[in-house]
Amino acid sequence: MRKLGKWKTCLAAMAAGSILWNVFPPPAPWVELGYSRGLQPVLASVVIPVGDLFPFPLGALLCAAAAALMLGWIAVDGIRALRGGIPLRRRALRWGGVALQAVIIGYAWFLLAWGAGYRRERLEDRLGLGSARPEEGEIEAWIASLTGMIRRDLPAPGERDEVRAVTSIRESLVELLREWEGRGRSIPHRLKRLPAGTLLASGTVGMLIPFFLEAHVDAGDLEVGRLQAAGHELAHAAGLCGEADADLAGAMAGLRARDPYARYAAALSVFRDFAQHLPRDAMGKAYAELPAEAVLDLEGIAKNRKSYRADTLARVGRRAYDSYLRSHGLEEGVKEYGRLVELLVRAARKGIVSLP
Repeated sequence: MRKLGKWKTCLAAMAAGSILWNVFPPPAPWVELGYSRGLQPVLASVVIPVGDLFPFPLGALLCAAAAALMLGWIAVDGIRALRGGIPLRRRALRWGGVALQAVIIGYAWFLLAWGAGYRRERLEDRLGLGSARPEEGEIEAWIASLTGMIRRDLPAPGERDEVRAVTSIRESLVELLREWEGRGRSIPHRLKRLPAGTLLASGTVGMLIPFFLEAHVDAGDLEVGRLQAAGHELAHAAGLCGEADADLAGAMAGLRARDPYARYAAALSVFRDFAQHLPRDAMGKAYAELPAEAVLDLEGIAKNRKSYRADTLARVGRRAYDSYLRSHGLEEGVKEYGRLVELLVRAARKGIVSLP
C-alpha cells in the first residue's frame, strides 16, 4: 500500500508540474540557461545514442507497441469481466485510470527531454536579428545567388548520395550551433524513415519524436525532398523547438554543408521560398534561369507530395498543430513556417550568413 501511495504521489507531482509549466511558464532567459543550455543537452547526450543504435524508428515503434498492448489488455480484461458478470462501466474506470497514468508519464517525459525548450529564447532574439522586413533588392540578390549555387552544385549522374549528404548537413549543424552557443551538441546520426504516406498524407514532410530525439522523414518523399527536410528535423533534435528557429538553422546548415548534393538540395528549397515573394512574372523568369534538372526536381517533389496528400486530413492536422504550437508559447502557430525568408535576409544584414 505504501508503494501504491508513493506512486500516486509521484504521478500527482508530475501532473501538477506539467500543468504549472504551461500555465505559469518561467521567463525565457531562465529556460534558456537552466534547461536548453543546461539540463536538456545532458539528457540528449544519453538518449540520442540509444536511438542511433537502431535503424528503425524506435520511439514510434515503442509507442505503437504500447498502444497495442493497452488495447489487448482492455480486450482481455473486458472478456473476463463479461464472463464474471462484472459491468463494463466498472472496468472502464480502471482502463481510464491506466490510460491517464500513461498520458501523465508520456507528457512529463516529453517536457523533460525536449518540449520545455519551446519556452526558451527565440533564435532571432539571441542572434539580435532585429525586425526589419526584406526589401525587393535583397530578395532579388538572394534569388540570383541561389541560382548560381544550384548551377554550381547540381550533382552529376550517379553522384547523389543521400547518406553522405545527411551526414554533411549534420556536421554543418554541429559547427553552426557551436558558433552560436559556444559548445557542441548531440545530434542524431540517423535520419529515420516512417512508412510512405504516414506524414505526407497530412501535408507534413518530417517529424521529431522526442522520446529518443529521433528525426524522421516520410519514406514516400523523393530523395531531394527528404534532404530538404533533414536540416529542419535535425535542428529540432538539437533543441531548437520553434519552427522558425529550426527553419533558419536547418537552411543555414544545408547551405554551408561541405557536400555539394546537400548544398544543392538546401539551395533548391530556399530558392522556392524566396521565389514565392516575387511578382508572378519575375517568378517565372527566376525559374527559367534554373537548370532543367533542378526544375524537374522541384516539380517532382511537389507532384509526389500532392499525390500522397489527403486534403481533409491536412486541413484538420494543420488546425490541430496550430493549436499545439500556440499552447506551447509560439504565438504565430503554423505561420512560423513562413518566416524563413525574412530571417535569412536579416541574418545576412548582421553578417551571420552570407549570400551563397
